[in-house]
Amino acid sequence: MTNWICAQRLPLDVNLAPVMAYLQARSVACWVSEEGGQQCIWLQQTSDAELLEQALSALAKGELQSEQTSPLTNLKSAHVISRLPPVTVALLLFSVLGALLVYFDVRAQWLSWLTFTDVVVRGNALYFSDLSSVLVSGQWWRLLSPMFLHFGLFHILFNSLWVWEMGRRIELRRSGLMLFGLTVFSGLAANILQYVMNGPSLFGGMSGVLYGYVGYILVWQRLWPSRGFGLPAGILGFMLIWLVLCFTGVVDTFIDGQVANGAHLGGLLGGLLFGFIDMLRVKIAAR
Repeated sequence: MTNWICAQRLPLDVNLAPVMAYLQARSVACWVSEEGGQQCIWLQQTSDAELLEQALSALAKGELQSEQTSPLTNLKSAHVISRLPPVTVALLLFSVLGALLVYFDVRAQWLSWLTFTDVVVRGNALYFSDLSSVLVSGQWWRLLSPMFLHFGLFHILFNSLWVWEMGRRIELRRSGLMLFGLTVFSGLAANILQYVMNGPSLFGGMSGVLYGYVGYILVWQRLWPSRGFGLPAGILGFMLIWLVLCFTGVVDTFIDGQVANGAHLGGLLGGLLFGFIDMLRVKIAAR
């Protein structure tokens, strides 16, 4: 799996477009992001660090051609921030489709195929099957499919924001396969714990998976900061405080239905475990 490394950090006013052009002309896999008020140059291979040093040295001596445009414009023109993360984008698209399904499928004729257990609408009531019947019938997709269901505009917007913010960081700095594995693992943990804590019920959303991302990022940024993701500690702190606040029941008074606290907790625990396992894998491989 790909592990991107932040090889250099430079001020925002440094025009890195010539450096990126120099590296890309030599087939060096690289990109630039803004992290904490600085530009971070990411390399896919540590062996390319020497080439990067050569490019930065040449830039300092004025030997690399510089364009008279802003750093951000140069970055875009050099295609260093134009790399879209396909797995993150796919998750967003499926989430939007799930939200549209919830909105338009009032009688749950199609929605019932994506809930954790089968659901039937009779009058104004919902009737659910149990998990054993789902497993016996081979409907294994239900263990994951609820993560794409979103109930309301705020629900889909809030989750999409954080999927993009955290998912793309993980995908671009690790790999799409790593993000996919983390999503599946934390999604399973989130949905199963929600079912264990609340029994058969209607729940959904990417929030459990998001807490998996939080757990994964938290492990790396606390235990191996140099291989972290540049996500501000304040955001991680906010997400953890929000988790506790939701468990108090205060948030439930302002929304229709209830917050899936079991999914949040399950996702967080799944992400922490996945992060520890991944870190152990990387350290063993580095020996």
